[in-house]
Amino acid sequence: LGGISTDLYSIKYHNLWPPFASMARLAETAVHTLHSWLQGWFLTLVAFSLLVKILLYPLNYFTRITQNKVDSLKAAITPRINEIKQRYDGEEAHNKIMAAYKEIGVSPFYTLKPVLITLTQIPVLIATFNALGEYTPFRGAHLLWISDLAYPDSVGKLPISLPLVGGELSLLPLIMAAVTLALGYISNNHKMSIGSVLLAVAFLVLFYPFPAVLVLYWTLVNVWHLVFVYFESRRKPLRHA
Repeated sequence: LGGISTDLYSIKYHNLWPPFASMARLAETAVHTLHSWLQGWFLTLVAFSLLVKILLYPLNYFTRITQNKVDSLKAAITPRINEIKQRYDGEEAHNKIMAAYKEIGVSPFYTLKPVLITLTQIPVLIATFNALGEYTPFRGAHLLWISDLAYPDSVGKLPISLPLVGGELSLLPLIMAAVTLALGYISNNHKMSIGSVLLAVAFLVLFYPFPAVLVLYWTLVNVWHLVFVYFESRRKPLRHA
């Protein structure tokens, strides 16, 4: 569009809030530049996902520090809360619980802090997903067993058509779910939790009908996250914020 008219190019990402649209254009420029250097879609997506991961690393690091602090506070206050609930009822129990929170200097909603920090990454995710989903050169692009990056990586037919999934068999969403499980396992001190399994299943269902380029990109982001978490786990424990 930009080659025809700069006014036409401004139509792209018109569905996004202007700051998000600007971020999407920046992400598109980064993908285009990386591909011109690397001359391959796989290497381009590997490099782009690493670039995004590096940009978001300070937020991810601060989230983990905050989560460690939340876990420590929770371990300290939970026995007191349980004792209050056993000994008191109604308004008296509520007042004593609030006093316990005040004594250690936190709000009853202190456990939401890591979640709120994580939510600040959403604009970047929206921008990158829109940029990759609307990047025209991905149409018809081949990669490994993927015949077209702009469509799901169908490798066959399922015996029956499933709700939310359809009747096509795709490999990338399964690989992505496996990486999500591995990430949850390592992040949870090498223990598999129900939450990690549910998250992997949710991502599997959500991403299953997505274009292959988006599933591959998200898989690579999680692979880089897995690498970062692995090396950080071998260093000294994170300091509390």
